[in-house]
Amino acid sequence: ADSVTCIYIDAQQSKWMGTNHHGVVKFDNLNFKTMSQLYGPLPTQTGVAESLVWPNNTNTLAKGENGGVCFLGKTGGLIEIANNQVYNYSILYPTQYLSGISNAILLSYDAFSGYLYAGIDQNSFYFWHKIMIVKFDKSQYSLPFSPQLCIDINEVQGRITGNSDFGWDNSLTQFFVPKQTPVSPLHFGAMWLSAYNNGSLYEAASWGRNYGLDFWPGTMDTTTARGDSVGLLNPNTPPSMPVWKVNRYDVANFIYNWNHGNVQNGTFIPPPNFLSWPGNGTANQAHFLAPYTDVNHNGIYDPILGGDYPLIKGDQMLWWVFNDNTAPHSFSGGLPLGVEVQASAYAFTCPAISDSDRVLNYTTFYNYKIINRSNRRYDSTYIGILMDVDLGYAMDDYIGCDVMNNFGYVYNGDDFDYSDNTALGYLNDLPAFSCNILNGPAAQPGDGIDNNNNGIIDESNEKCMMFSYTYFDNTGNSNSGNPSVGVPLQFANFPSGLCRNGSPFSYGNHGFSGTPPYCRHVFPGLSDPYGISMGGSSAHPIPPPSPYNSSPGWTCQTGGVLPNDLRFVMGVGPFTMMPQGSYDLDYALVFSQDSANCTGASHLCILPRMLQDNLRVKNWFQQQSFPSCLNLTGVGVKDFTNLPATVTLFPNPTTQNLYISLSTSSKDLTIEIFDSKGNLVRAGTFTDVQKSYSIPVQDLSPGIYLAKISTSGICTIRKFVKE
Repeated sequence: ADSVTCIYIDAQQSKWMGTNHHGVVKFDNLNFKTMSQLYGPLPTQTGVAESLVWPNNTNTLAKGENGGVCFLGKTGGLIEIANNQVYNYSILYPTQYLSGISNAILLSYDAFSGYLYAGIDQNSFYFWHKIMIVKFDKSQYSLPFSPQLCIDINEVQGRITGNSDFGWDNSLTQFFVPKQTPVSPLHFGAMWLSAYNNGSLYEAASWGRNYGLDFWPGTMDTTTARGDSVGLLNPNTPPSMPVWKVNRYDVANFIYNWNHGNVQNGTFIPPPNFLSWPGNGTANQAHFLAPYTDVNHNGIYDPILGGDYPLIKGDQMLWWVFNDNTAPHSFSGGLPLGVEVQASAYAFTCPAISDSDRVLNYTTFYNYKIINRSNRRYDSTYIGILMDVDLGYAMDDYIGCDVMNNFGYVYNGDDFDYSDNTALGYLNDLPAFSCNILNGPAAQPGDGIDNNNNGIIDESNEKCMMFSYTYFDNTGNSNSGNPSVGVPLQFANFPSGLCRNGSPFSYGNHGFSGTPPYCRHVFPGLSDPYGISMGGSSAHPIPPPSPYNSSPGWTCQTGGVLPNDLRFVMGVGPFTMMPQGSYDLDYALVFSQDSANCTGASHLCILPRMLQDNLRVKNWFQQQSFPSCLNLTGVGVKDFTNLPATVTLFPNPTTQNLYISLSTSSKDLTIEIFDSKGNLVRAGTFTDVQKSYSIPVQDLSPGIYLAKISTSGICTIRKFVKE
């Protein structure tokens, strides 16, 4: 009585079939068996809301996260069977997304993002990732869906969205430290940018995609200063530029194989992210985009023929590009600046490093190359780094800054970090989390500002560092609350050192009293002995007002601020942005924890270690010398071995058919054709005993292709050209 609705073939060649009466049926090439026959009752799991019976109707099957077969449960949960182990994920989604999921018409796993997608109808889909299910409804949202990868080479797992924001995933926290735990110091981070031209304010900001967009993934047209809108405005298509991720191990392995001729002779295929690395733009994009080593010095990125490879920082680097001029700014409401931002995130790993340097494994580094593609000169330009910090439990946080060392931070406001139904806390092992400005644009000469906060005004070659450190709380208060969507001036005020309403911050208390002395940095402790924040210098110091001129100085606690859900903005500037000019910003996110000395201690115990950690990170960056002990064991091991038979491809180049000839006959031969970006464009298996094969290629685009010929677990790679 059953009808087969779908078929999935696993790595063991077993066939899994979805049916409309008996749910999932497995055929192991000998027998057909239902899930009940194979595994008995659906295994229980404490607290699982899923019905404890197997589904009797299965419309769709897919590969799961553990490499098994995945299908939907009877009441909307998710079941995966891998290596005869049954995984039940049904407890891990919010109940508001339960309706409709069990009737999904399509299920598909995307190994690139790690998401499992479920299509409900033409307007809606759900996706899972690790511990959460999220609904995306086309009828409710018309926003592009940014590609995402994680920086995860060390003890940090931080999401990169391909946009100006980071550390989150469609309103869900995605920045975990240590990465083995679901505990996070950060809910959301983003870059803001504001500037003036002829008295008009230009503003781009971000607070995720829930409230609107000012930034979009992709490059800009260098002639029109318009963003690349291909695929960006239709939520059913992916953005035109994704995020690229490269590990140093893969770079070393590529260099070894190129030097030994394995890339040239086709016995080593570079990883797909090497082949698709956007070293050069197309059409009116910039010619040079993602950095690469140009081995043959011809200005063209070509790993196959030229031996070129991505030029990365750290032991792992992610690269992406975004712009602010694809569409009107629906978040801040500001005028588009016409900037393209080429961004990278990188990290180092050294598990065996000494305890004093262990912060290396808990730090991630970021670089933004901001290019003004417009023909406008911008004055009073400020970069803002928004940090919506949630140190575990969000409602008990304090914030502060170190003026002369150019970093801001969050720490616990009491001696225990609780958990609640929104987030897990760090309990009694209290950390601190910092954003450390490492490098900024060149300051305007003679501007009368101590731009790098070292106590000296207008020194030569001065860089813009942490000009301001401001904050707001999670309220709608007109003075101290969140900036309003659609009011660009409020977003511009914070990086320039002002409150939401444009009034200056007052030194002392909560900072919003509106009385002098005024300052640009709140809660500096004793880190500003010259009063730089108030306009002082080493030559003309301005002492902090009483009672903040003695230990511990002006802090949240001495200012009478209660622990709360606080957000801070670090302003870098002011500087002039010239047409076609390029400006760099570097910063690090630093996680400090001292389990040996501070577990169960006062929440202030971690602050000396936090300072030590940030000074180490700053010194490593300034010296451009980072400790690393990345394991490169295995570099140079060939991925493929030649077939015992000699393989010949002809004609090469070819226009119509590619003929593959073997010196000896072979049976059960598989031939796969890959393009230069690593995409499989043609494949077939031949079961007859024969010595030559004909593959039609007339419909392939002209270019370089790789033919992988394999049988009995061994293979060879050959390169050919389609004209």
